Parts: sequence; C-alpha cells; structure tokens
Amino acid sequence: MFFPFFSLGMFLFSFCLFYTVFFTEFDISEVISVSVFVIFFAILTLDSAIWRVIVDGDIIKYRSFYGITRTYNFNDITKGVYTKKGSLKIYIEGKRIFTFYDNLEFSLFENQMRKRKIPLEYKRKEK
Repeated sequence: MFFPFFSLGMFLFSFCLFYTVFFTEFDISEVISVSVFVIFFAILTLDSAIWRVIVDGDIIKYRSFYGITRTYNFNDITKGVYTKKGSLKIYIEGKRIFTFYDNLEFSLFENQMRKRKIPLEYKRKEK
C-alpha cells in the first residue's frame, strides 16, 4: 500500500543528493543527511515490495524481507496471538513463524484462521 510513497521518497531524495553533489558547493553534513534519507526510503521500498504472505488454499507461502521463502500448511498452525500493540503472531507448535504488524491488513488471514477453528489468543496486561 505504501510502496508508491516510499518509491517517490527514494526518488526525490536521490535527486536531491545528485543535485547537491554535482551542482552546488555542498557541506559534507548535507550529503550525509540526504544520504540517510535515501537509505531509509530504499529500505522501506524494498521491505514493502519483498515481504509477502500468499495464501493458496491450504498452503501459505511466506517471503521475508531477506528473500527467504518458506511454505507452511494451515493445518500445521497451532494458534494466533494478538499482542498489546495490535499485531498478530502466528505459531506452529510454540514457534513463531511470522508476524502481521498492526500497520498491515491481515483480516483475510484472520478470517481463514477462524473458519478453520484455529485458536486466537489475546495477550493480557500483566499486573
């Protein structure tokens, strides 16, 4: 969803860096600060373009930020846990396999879990 914004930010800051280096008398702090923004938006662009969870029937294909692809089956999932911050962690036999963070849309995945009667837990605040 944010991929176009991150791509635009990376393009704009890359242009600013190029312009600063080649067409102005620049201070090194300007180059460093603009470079930090270019790197920041590049990481966000890659993260939004690469990270994926694809559901095809009972098969779940998870591709991480690093490009590692793993395949799981819905029947193997033992539980889902909502955290205090609003994310959803998916577990197989006590091992967390991936997390849907609160800024991602995971309602379709959650509905599939409810249809298959996979337990969803809520983390309570400890007193």
